[in-house]
Amino acid sequence: MSFAEIPERKEFGEFKQTYFLKIVPNVPTRIRILDDRAYRVYKHYIPSQRVSIVCLGENECPVCIQNRKLIEASPGVPYSRLDGFISKQNRYLVNVYNRTEVKITPEGDVVYPKMNGQFPAAHDGVDITQIKPQPLNRVEVLERGVTLFGQFNAIYESVVNQETGEPLGLNNFDLVLTASGKGRNMNIAVIPATHFNDEVSVDPDDLYALEAVPLQLSPDEIWRLLNGEQLRDILEQRHAEDAELVSAEKVVAGELDSDTLDLFDE
Repeated sequence: MSFAEIPERKEFGEFKQTYFLKIVPNVPTRIRILDDRAYRVYKHYIPSQRVSIVCLGENECPVCIQNRKLIEASPGVPYSRLDGFISKQNRYLVNVYNRTEVKITPEGDVVYPKMNGQFPAAHDGVDITQIKPQPLNRVEVLERGVTLFGQFNAIYESVVNQETGEPLGLNNFDLVLTASGKGRNMNIAVIPATHFNDEVSVDPDDLYALEAVPLQLSPDEIWRLLNGEQLRDILEQRHAEDAELVSAEKVVAGELDSDTLDLFDE
């Protein structure tokens, strides 16, 4: 059984805010992986919009359709030299428990230490020197590519029970992530902290349905994005249409309830 599989798309309930793991350069980030396997998804990064979207498959995805036209128009030309070609990337997601030492302001803002391990004296102009650091202890989503998750695979295979030779499992001890660089040039190293092997228990409701986390647009919405329409405007229209649909469903439900009552009155 593979570590990362893609389940069929599902319908999901109420929206809840997704907290993504924040990796600060030169600041150790301590986590515990909460899932047995990672979730993999194919995505396209749209440079003009600076946004990543889920690939809908070669036959439905406008990005893939556009890529195919570019390839057919320039046979033999490497993809990297095709102007406008947008590659497809493997992305992996996993639920993690963020145990990094932070300061939490009275307003709920999370403040990470600086690269020297010292916290800033103020946050948003407010003195935080008297706030005591504490583990964040929050379920978050870690999303990265093959490079980082390849390190997870290597640790999974190498950290084993000395008596049986069986892997200990990535969710049975902490991992410390250290990073250098920023943005797309960030390099992350993973250090297994096997001495932090206490049991971590979280409410299953706090775990994210990982297949619902990545941004998935319809083919029409992707075409609009490629044609320069802002993602914000596309999502605002979607939300407006969803609100109208919900309103219509409530009306229909109300009419059905009335009809049902009429049946009993007869």
